[in-house]
Amino acid sequence: MSHLIAQDLSLAYDGEEVIHRLSLDIPTQQITALIGPNGSGKTTLLRGLARLMVPTRGAVYLDGRAIHTQPTKQVARKLATLPQQGSAPNDLTVRELVAFGRFPYQGILGRRSLEDEAVLETALADAGISHLGDAYLGELSGGQRQLAWIAMALAQSTELLLLDEPTTFLDMAHQIEVLEVLKRLNANQKRTIVMVLHDINQAARYSNHMIALVDGRVAASGAPKSILTTEMLARVFKIEARVLLREDIDAPYCIPLRSLT
Repeated sequence: MSHLIAQDLSLAYDGEEVIHRLSLDIPTQQITALIGPNGSGKTTLLRGLARLMVPTRGAVYLDGRAIHTQPTKQVARKLATLPQQGSAPNDLTVRELVAFGRFPYQGILGRRSLEDEAVLETALADAGISHLGDAYLGELSGGQRQLAWIAMALAQSTELLLLDEPTTFLDMAHQIEVLEVLKRLNANQKRTIVMVLHDINQAARYSNHMIALVDGRVAASGAPKSILTTEMLARVFKIEARVLLREDIDAPYCIPLRSLT
């Protein structure tokens, strides 16, 4: 299985450092949620892990090799990334969008093989949108469009999937739908998933591992039941909260009481 780690990693925008000498090891075949207050560096860290930013110090290693030294197509066969907001023409069909995920496997002429077609259909099925293959993106709801983007990432056939706030701008029902798809992908296909989430309770429910960031540094990391504590919430999010356990799913959840700022 592909393995992703960061060592002594620093990332910056226009010379201003956002991630500061951070080291972490992404657990394979698990779901990792990156949490933290606004401006803590969650999206920046995800971009660094996805090879979308060049480190100012340290490195990200994919299977033991610095990710920036590896050819683009080679990385794209191991790691797929989904930005916070994908952009595509509304007159594109879902199947046409998902087909872009096969780019790392196509030759210079870009023709799709029978294998590409089979993978494409499997990606639609895994995302639960086979019935929407011929629909235009402009006809979809926000949740359906997000699942189409996830299907495109799945079509890359990678063991690693990185997603930046996959539930942003979705209503509660569609948020759960997207997260349940990701949970099934991890359970059934053992894909390693890293996602940025704002909702702490969703992160605790749908992840095996949580990493809390503050000011570009790791404030806490570990299993949800060890991370989601009143002390962590006060230190990281500056809130007073109660933390309870949902016994039916063996996951903690918090009830915010007041701001500490």
